[in-house]
Amino acid sequence: MGGESPGKGNLAELGAILVIASAETTAGNSVSTDPERKLSGLCDLAEAPLVGMEVLGRSVIERTVELLNRYAVKTISIVAGVGYSDLGAAFRHPVEGVKLQTADNPWEAARHVLSEYAERGIEAAFVAKLGAYMELDAEEMLHFHRQEHRAVTRAFDNQGPLDCWLVDCIGGDKTTLDSDSWARLAVQTATYPLRGYVKRLTHPRDLRRLVVDAFLGRCKVLPTGKEIKPRVWVDEGAQVHRRARIVAPAYVGRSSTIREDTVITRCSDVESFCEVDYGTVIEDTSILSNSYVGIWLDVAHAVVCGNKLLNLERDVTLDVTDASMLRKSVAVRPDLSRAIPVEVAAGRLAFAPSE
Repeated sequence: MGGESPGKGNLAELGAILVIASAETTAGNSVSTDPERKLSGLCDLAEAPLVGMEVLGRSVIERTVELLNRYAVKTISIVAGVGYSDLGAAFRHPVEGVKLQTADNPWEAARHVLSEYAERGIEAAFVAKLGAYMELDAEEMLHFHRQEHRAVTRAFDNQGPLDCWLVDCIGGDKTTLDSDSWARLAVQTATYPLRGYVKRLTHPRDLRRLVVDAFLGRCKVLPTGKEIKPRVWVDEGAQVHRRARIVAPAYVGRSSTIREDTVITRCSDVESFCEVDYGTVIEDTSILSNSYVGIWLDVAHAVVCGNKLLNLERDVTLDVTDASMLRKSVAVRPDLSRAIPVEVAAGRLAFAPSE
């Protein structure tokens, strides 16, 4: 989800549940998988969900929460598989009113949250598997949902169904909403046509496409930081040498360092806590957070994460062992884990009420 500030509307007593489940697990289907590769959007490039990685300064998770907040949805739960507990790293700043929790079965956890929402008098809740960036008009979807008089409304775009529902919390037996019965909701589901921008995130190339679409104005993703010249953004704490060339459109993330005689060009983004060393050219490439790129390199049509490089033209991932070329950088980040605690349950997950 994502987008700009909505108009005013009646969205009182709404909640949201954002699920980070395995790539092989959907709302109505559970398949066992290698525990090291059970995260949404996980690939050989990065051991983290794609929705938790920065795109022009903010993760899709954080952008989704910000969108819901702008629509006055203040009760938000994020539930994830137990293989991914570092949820706080997906947020640039501490967020109030958001509960980050892990469970063996995130969809079972979502059912418990829906039941708790009903007990608290929350009318309805957005339930979304975070596997895409969506520019959803929450106010319009709620209006559609009420007009259809169905228990569940599911969003669709021109490519088919999206893992995004609006579910009535009050009324109906939530004990039937277990991990196997989500698929059977189609019987009572209305179909909402989502007309906004959608980018499904199943591969790192999708992150790259999202960046390019943002630079070209095809979606509403805005880079964080200051626009130092037309379509060139530099975030707080970044250091760009006066002899470096940043060719629009381009983005340099917070606390990143761009050394002398480097060139950043053709819709490239260097995310937070990165370093691009002397004389290197970054062309049509995304450098993901906490990455070091060495001197006098030519990196083009790629996504870089630490010592791994995905060549987008050949769809090949290289594991570079020479740390003078590529490596994971060590950055001192704010410890958000204390501000956004993660609650872990071994099996079922009981909803933790807001303080």
